[in-house]
Amino acid sequence: MTDELKRMVQRKATVEVLRNAAMAGGMTTLAQDGVEKALAGRTEHHVQSETFRLAEVVTVMGRNTIDLRDLPASAPSTVTVDGFTAMGTTIIRVPPDWTVDLKAVAIIGRAKDTHRTGSAEASGGCDWTPPAGSVDTRTSRRLVVRGAVLMGTLAVTP
Repeated sequence: MTDELKRMVQRKATVEVLRNAAMAGGMTTLAQDGVEKALAGRTEHHVQSETFRLAEVVTVMGRNTIDLRDLPASAPSTVTVDGFTAMGTTIIRVPPDWTVDLKAVAIIGRAKDTHRTGSAEASGGCDWTPPAGSVDTRTSRRLVVRGAVLMGTLAVTP
């Protein structure tokens, strides 16, 4: 914060006056920063919301990352990500004790789950779901990934 902005705050300037002065001094709003990152083709979302249960992600010639590793224990036990990836990469990060149902269709691309030993991959339009009994669902959270990958990669990683 500049000295001038500090003086304006002390003089109880309005929010609008403060915002205009900060932007004239080169400040970027959160919305502007988000748009710039999206246009640059790279976004990262670190989810910590207690009510988070669904995400929709579209990646075209860029990279999106959704990090669910710090999701609070009070959040819903099943999280769904619906997405479309074309000529880019979508990464979903989850802890190794999560169950992952990878139901993404890959066309000249890859949808893969490498978040624990014994990774699985869907390519050429195949779906993959973990075998019954392979995960203790009483203690594990569940991620359902649905969507399509066209000439790109969707990866579930630790």
